[in-house]
Amino acid sequence: MSEVHVMLENVRVSFPHLWKKPVFHGQEGSYGARFLFNKDADAKKISEVKSVLLKLRNEGLKGIELPPDRICLRDGDKSGRAEYAGCWVLHSNSDKRPYVVNQRNERVEEAEQDKIYAGCRVNAKVGLWAMNNQWGKRLNGKLIAIQFEGDDEPFDGHHVSEEEALSGFAERETTEDMFG
Repeated sequence: MSEVHVMLENVRVSFPHLWKKPVFHGQEGSYGARFLFNKDADAKKISEVKSVLLKLRNEGLKGIELPPDRICLRDGDKSGRAEYAGCWVLHSNSDKRPYVVNQRNERVEEAEQDKIYAGCRVNAKVGLWAMNNQWGKRLNGKLIAIQFEGDDEPFDGHHVSEEEALSGFAERETTEDMFG
């Protein structure tokens, strides 16, 4: 079974790395995001994603059991992160920058990157696939495209738009750069 695309509607996003790859301990990571499904409200969608992953495991990995850290869908209650409590969390990554689109399905420019923040609601297209090669066996998620759906409580409590961040600064008439 090859990659299966699933649509995620009105889910919360965490760790959205959409415009540049993050760097961890000097190593470049991947583009991607984590998507949160409320265990009660999103039970039907969770079941659909689990069903696809089960088919991928049975066909692509010959039914082999995998430890939870080798599966892209994880129980948020076991993560130790307060914002994941009561949720299933779908991890998705990509070496290629995902498409970021607005409500009219037009590609969003990087200047609008602050619209999608940790905690907001999004729609996303994710490819699910089974990895079975020299690097191991896994059930992976790949972020293909993402669309802002609506505001919600930011996870870090500190989301500030560029406009809010820059308001209050006055232009200064100087050619001197105090940091130069």
